[in-house]
Amino acid sequence: MCEVYRRTGIFAHEGPVRQVVDRIAGIDLEWIHAMHGGTLTRDALPAYVQALRRQEFAYRGILLGREVAQTAVK
Repeated sequence: MCEVYRRTGIFAHEGPVRQVVDRIAGIDLEWIHAMHGGTLTRDALPAYVQALRRQEFAYRGILLGREVAQTAVK
């Protein structure tokens, strides 16, 4: 999952996503219905949270499997 996020460039940074994941993990939810993607159950949530806390998933210059040329912004 994290590799797919990284390769498709879904997230520019990890910090804001991890902050939200930490907040969600602190709530005893039975289901999470994301706007995009699958539904997470209470049983699946811990593995999802741990993956996002431990693995890199932010954009790293590759979009849809191809390296993206970096341009300077002035």
